[in-house]
Amino acid sequence: MKLLKQFLRYVSNTFLLPQHLRRVHARRHPTRVQIPTDSALLAWILGFAARVHSREELGRLLDRRSLHRLTRRHISADSLARIAAQLDRDCLRAQLLVPLIRRMRRNKLWSPGSIGPFVMVAIDGTEPIRSDHRHCTHCATRTRADGQVEYYHRVVVASTVGTHPRILLDLEPVLPGESEVAAASRLLERLANTFPWLHVFLLDAGFANGPFLAQIHRFGRGFIVRVKDHERRHLLRDAQALAARSQADRWEAAWGHHRLRVHAWDEDGFTSWDSYPGTLRVLIVDEEELPEPATRRRRMPSPGRLRPRAFYVTNLSPGQLPTRALWEAAHHRWNLENTGFHQLKHEFHWNHAFAHQSPGALFNTWLLLAVAFNLFLTFVYRRLRAGRQGNKPLRWLAQELYAALRVAPAEQLPYLAAG
Repeated sequence: MKLLKQFLRYVSNTFLLPQHLRRVHARRHPTRVQIPTDSALLAWILGFAARVHSREELGRLLDRRSLHRLTRRHISADSLARIAAQLDRDCLRAQLLVPLIRRMRRNKLWSPGSIGPFVMVAIDGTEPIRSDHRHCTHCATRTRADGQVEYYHRVVVASTVGTHPRILLDLEPVLPGESEVAAASRLLERLANTFPWLHVFLLDAGFANGPFLAQIHRFGRGFIVRVKDHERRHLLRDAQALAARSQADRWEAAWGHHRLRVHAWDEDGFTSWDSYPGTLRVLIVDEEELPEPATRRRRMPSPGRLRPRAFYVTNLSPGQLPTRALWEAAHHRWNLENTGFHQLKHEFHWNHAFAHQSPGALFNTWLLLAVAFNLFLTFVYRRLRAGRQGNKPLRWLAQELYAALRVAPAEQLPYLAAG
């Protein structure tokens, strides 16, 4: 119960959540409105923070009269879906997601940066949901080997990486028939105009696209992108030719669950990428996993192995980002996939379509999930200071929130001026 009170007061006092909720508009007939829009938004955010599995489960939770102190009235599962479909996506982003992130910035969430002096952002695409039967007008389709048509949605996500909490900055849906790079281009333009304090974008090999990197260059931002050895042959051939005549930098580092011996060649001043207007720097990396001794959990020692050679291309100079810092930043790109996507899909149930009757309803619930995800992580790492160093995992804290919502009496819930 104490945790729920702390969370509600934190989001209300620190982020002024009720005021931001009132500014979100929906396409609703004013004479037919029975459930205030901000009440439905608050219900969605509380449900996502408590990690409910479905909209129906959230509706059953809202049947409790004590929660009407927060939502002001009963809200059914069908009403939640209908209001989600009526929300204005641009207004939801501009009046809720963006102001909360700006307040996090003002509260020195990234001080001086997320990695060193830079606020670094990973951009990557993922496929949150797929289905054999449920679909909407914006579902992409594919045919499996057994002839069954499968419907799915893809989305490009931007998230800070490095220090905790790692915040979701924005999402952009990949429309049927278009590439992830096209969606990422729209996302990048919005990020650059909305958050001028973002410095460097971390990208996987799917975004090694000259016009897209040139767009980042035009916005005055840096990038680090992985390039496969079968792509950009001229650039990588030139870099390897120079590396063959120079000594590699060597160091050992612990990364994740492995200890690595790293050999890196850092070469600068390349102009071999025709569709990119500036000079580029290439980092060539050989990594060897060092053998690990047997432990109490691992009875046999772990053998070492040599990882495939990796190539990273950046427009940052060695003076801005030294060789080892560049290597570390390139590895932090995996924070989004290994931590962010994993948490969202397996713990916050992003792989479940909470409202799929229309593309707008689906994407609006994703934006609300991003808001709840950011608020929950900021609450844990900044208010409770119970992150990875704490003795209580995030899953336990979310379960405590859910349990409190199920049993808390109305008189023990703080009043939120949501409307």
